[in-house]
Amino acid sequence: MTRPYKSRKFPKPSPLAAISRPKHGTLIACIASLSGTLERELGGILGDVLEIHSKQALAMYLALSGTQARKSALLAAAKLRIGGEDYAELVKLYKTIHSKALERNNVIHGAWALSDDEPDSLLLGDSAEYVQFEASILDLASHHWSDDPQMQAKQLQKFSNKLIAIDMPSYTVYEISDLKRIAYGLGDLVKLVHAFREKLQNKYRWRSPAP
Repeated sequence: MTRPYKSRKFPKPSPLAAISRPKHGTLIACIASLSGTLERELGGILGDVLEIHSKQALAMYLALSGTQARKSALLAAAKLRIGGEDYAELVKLYKTIHSKALERNNVIHGAWALSDDEPDSLLLGDSAEYVQFEASILDLASHHWSDDPQMQAKQLQKFSNKLIAIDMPSYTVYEISDLKRIAYGLGDLVKLVHAFREKLQNKYRWRSPAP
């Protein structure tokens, strides 16, 4: 399982951090790919339910802004077209998808970093905390110093207080096993959604639209 980063050594944030950990980077790419596959399967279900071509359905599904909007559109259409038990199963699937969404999104969109104290791991920073940290550092960097020695002493005290008050962003340690767990879990979820889609296709025999 993931764990908090507790070293006193400040991590080195970089959007290219995964290049230095290629095994981690490969798994992050797999997670991103599986996430896209999951969205295509859900868009395909919408197409089946509405009896429109999957390419058109996926374009319409992805055009909706945000996961909640996509979920609402699919559930609204499905409620009119499938039986109560199947609809309940779709709702249950969405609950499972939601339970994995935050962790998946963090991996795909997270602020990754490296640390010499964790040579076999990647560190995932809290994006919001890191943005605030950067803003605080930039604010200090723009500080203008007086030429008056007495004023400089007061400014130095004020500068030190600001520096001490800066909240360091928190980081979580991701080992290979953590990313494998997420990737395999997402892969299993894709299989579940695909199997559900096939079940609906076989049960309802919806018209197969032309491209």
